[in-house]
Amino acid sequence: DYHQQMEMLPFTMTDGQLILVVTDYVGGEVPQKHPFMVRLESQVENLEKFVVSPDLLNEETEDVSLVRNENVQCHIDFNHADLLKWPNHMSATSLTTLVEYPLDFVMERMLNIVNTGPGSIADVKTTKGTVAHAVIEGLFAPRDGKERCTADEIEARVREEFDNQVRKSIEACGAILYLPENRLEAELLKEQLQKGLGVLLTIIRENHLTVTGCEQRVTKDMGMIKTEDGWDMIGFIDMTLEDENHHPVVFDFKWTSSKSYYRDLLTANRSIQLELYRTMLSAEKRDAVERVAYFLMPESHLYSLEHFDGLHCTQLQPANNDNIVEQLKNSFFYRKKQIDSGRIEIGEGFPSSMVDYVNDTEAASLFPLNISDGEQERNIFSNYALFKGIREEKK
Repeated sequence: DYHQQMEMLPFTMTDGQLILVVTDYVGGEVPQKHPFMVRLESQVENLEKFVVSPDLLNEETEDVSLVRNENVQCHIDFNHADLLKWPNHMSATSLTTLVEYPLDFVMERMLNIVNTGPGSIADVKTTKGTVAHAVIEGLFAPRDGKERCTADEIEARVREEFDNQVRKSIEACGAILYLPENRLEAELLKEQLQKGLGVLLTIIRENHLTVTGCEQRVTKDMGMIKTEDGWDMIGFIDMTLEDENHHPVVFDFKWTSSKSYYRDLLTANRSIQLELYRTMLSAEKRDAVERVAYFLMPESHLYSLEHFDGLHCTQLQPANNDNIVEQLKNSFFYRKKQIDSGRIEIGEGFPSSMVDYVNDTEAASLFPLNISDGEQERNIFSNYALFKGIREEKK
């Protein structure tokens, strides 16, 4: 699988000699052994002859003076940029990362410097969202080769299959909910899902929609990367629908405790995922997607910049009418030019006036960064705060 491939990646890039560095303890605990070390220990009888164990406590050390660089720049310059290989496609997430946090993009997508440690069990909130997506797909997606599914068909499935679908989804992707301490959370999830699916079904019926797909794969050539596949952007849409005039509609599901995050994305015209899905599905269907929306759970409410009928739907007003897909394309080429020239710009922790991207945003029609108190908002989920010269914040 991907995790094992990443662990073995150094061996495919080794020429001559490879030195493995292992540690006995991490944070006072014994870490999980790398699979290659397990194999060496089981197959090499005299492995100790090839192992050097330095005594760090008694190693010779040298005192050095502290250097304070008062001329800190909000970028990193590097050599051999021509050796970097760009990915052959982008997603909404990777494009967002490139535009807003280019160092994170380079480390993750181009250098493959990622956290490949043993995967921990997802937290309860994340698991609830995963299970909710699976249940919706199992009950709402068209079956038996049909192109669409009506509200009446879905209602019958929910009535007859709900309990079984929830059980199967938890078994498949929500094992943490079977832990004794999470039994109440599992019961609460079931109640929340029953309410949410009922509201979603009501929205579909009141707006005369039919479901045409769940987790639908869409691709489009955005003209950013030349590929043999003929497309450079990929996405998986939670739910595609059609209105009574057979025009496509997009729903994206979010399990969130935030009362405002996704609403704020819409009102600020910063909903990158929805707008890319709109563009990609419009191209695939050759019919404009005029309505896209977030359905938030467990709130069980639909938010959109376009109109939907019903008490469970809210239409929001955007702060501007900028074409953010075109802005994102401009931003892609802007960041690509920087990186190809050997420069990675870091806006986090610096006054926005120092950042070239910010200063060029209006003239180059770039997607604007999120600026708060004169600085770019930080990526609290970044694994590379050390390289950015900023303090890691609690996630």
